[in-house]
Amino acid sequence: MDVVKRNITALNGSVEIDSAEGYGMSVKVRLPLTLAIMDGMSVGVGPECYILPLSSVVESFQVEPGMIRELRSDGNAVASVIHLATGNRRMILVAAAPTIARTIRRACAASSTATSNG
Repeated sequence: MDVVKRNITALNGSVEIDSAEGYGMSVKVRLPLTLAIMDGMSVGVGPECYILPLSSVVESFQVEPGMIRELRSDGNAVASVIHLATGNRRMILVAAAPTIARTIRRACAASSTATSNG
């Protein structure tokens, strides 16, 4: 534990060890907040905003309205399909719930409007 304590102290943190015979041991590690901050990518979908850990992002892209096609059954939208082509790869994303499909479509339309007006 001495090596762990020394390394955490070097990071301006602290380690508290409390033990009582017959009751067990408690270890409290406190680190500066700056060590808890990680890089992230902000992703907006409709009114929602999500932060994805940047270490988990392999590739990102902007969906354009023309990339979205609707699948219909008996005249009702059942899913939206987004066709992506990046480099030598082709991908198809399917938003199965109609509410998700509408959200994607609105977000794309809003993004296109903002881009053309900005």
